[in-house]
Amino acid sequence: MSERILITGGSGFLGYHLIHAAKAEGLDVDAGVRAHSRTDHLRDMGIGLIDLPYDTKSSLSARLAAGRYRYIVHAAAVTRAQSPAVYQQVNVQYAQNLAQAAMDSGIPLASFVYVSSLAAIGPLPYQPGLLIDENTIPQPVTAYGRSKRDAEQRLKAIDGLPLRIIRPTAVYGPRERDLLMLFRAVAKGVDAYIGKAPQLLSFVYATDLAKVIIKAALFGTGDKAVREYNISDGRIYGRYDLADMLACIFCKKPLRIHLPTGMVRMIAEGMALAYRRSATTPVIYPERILELTAPNWGCDISRASRELDYRPAYDLEKGLHETIAWYKAQQWL
Repeated sequence: MSERILITGGSGFLGYHLIHAAKAEGLDVDAGVRAHSRTDHLRDMGIGLIDLPYDTKSSLSARLAAGRYRYIVHAAAVTRAQSPAVYQQVNVQYAQNLAQAAMDSGIPLASFVYVSSLAAIGPLPYQPGLLIDENTIPQPVTAYGRSKRDAEQRLKAIDGLPLRIIRPTAVYGPRERDLLMLFRAVAKGVDAYIGKAPQLLSFVYATDLAKVIIKAALFGTGDKAVREYNISDGRIYGRYDLADMLACIFCKKPLRIHLPTGMVRMIAEGMALAYRRSATTPVIYPERILELTAPNWGCDISRASRELDYRPAYDLEKGLHETIAWYKAQQWL
């Protein structure tokens, strides 16, 4: 009988890739999805779908006990929200509730993998060769990043939890929608930036990320030590590298525009004001500018390479070719 794994956020972009990676390892998968989530793309994957009552620990514990999960990967999160309170409830409290319920349920839990973010640590100053590693002191610059940092701290405080923390950098690949807007802009001949300051960036292809997350779940079974891993493709990119690669793939020579930071900040503040009573969050908002213009997201993956034998198969150029081919096949581009 196959070992059972629960993957939360199963209907999302990363969740889809995690399910594929878990199935490839022969695991029996349940995907945690919300009642209103679209799950058509999961229908033929041979998995179970489960709606988890994150806000009721007793019901959550009973649901986990029924599943008898050996592994839990918690990838569910909100990345854009109207207030810090929403980030704290969903990204922090729900993560803590799930982990505590797992400990209380009596399931044979070998590992609890928390999918955090490099945003939980925050960027570094611009300095070639200076990389974010697992010992970098966290200084997140957004409410999202702070919620991920806070969730990590709450989970570390749960006695006996076999915790693995994965902090991916910017993730792209088939089904991703945020970077898709940039792809469309370059395809139409526009390459826009906020300000002119140099940047060091990092990326990771969704397939590589999903595989290393499942590796982390299976690694050191029964080991109660907290293990933390920062994840990228192991390369550092300049500010214009992504757009230059896209332009080459699209056979375009886009117009490169540098928008004044102050002007973009005013626009972001105006959008935040306009959306203040809306259930949705604007694409650009004041804190988001801090992330988009951060000087250094360079990432050290040596620990993951050493302990998890992490060997990314995709650099940015290779991953972009596959991503764009998928977008075109699905008529997203």
